Amino acid sequence: MANRFIPALLATLLVLAPPAVRADDYFAAIDDLPVAPGMAEDENASVVFDSPAGRIVTVVAIGNARLAVLRAYYRSALPALGWDPQYADAYVREGATLAFTYSRDGDRLTMRIRLATSGDVN
Repeated sequence: MANRFIPALLATLLVLAPPAVRADDYFAAIDDLPVAPGMAEDENASVVFDSPAGRIVTVVAIGNARLAVLRAYYRSALPALGWDPQYADAYVREGATLAFTYSRDGDRLTMRIRLATSGDVN
């Protein structure tokens, strides 16, 4: 009898399990920056500005993740990608800066990430 419940239990666990980060869980305009679990990129809100003086990119993700969880996620993930913490919600890498801002509307959290590079950074 217990064997009948195992497939149902496994199916339930698979549905409730958080998704693993896949190669396509990165921002479209910043292809080496992962989108945190619980967030979804709003590609229509992205802004990219390129000039000989440098590049500025703003990407936006919306979701229901908790702010503390997002900060912990990026504090863990970004150093492995070469980003060094500068101060709260800001990182640097090879002349580039990455800055996070957040706003909340009820349960909905909007995260904006701004990447700025100088002209000599590829």
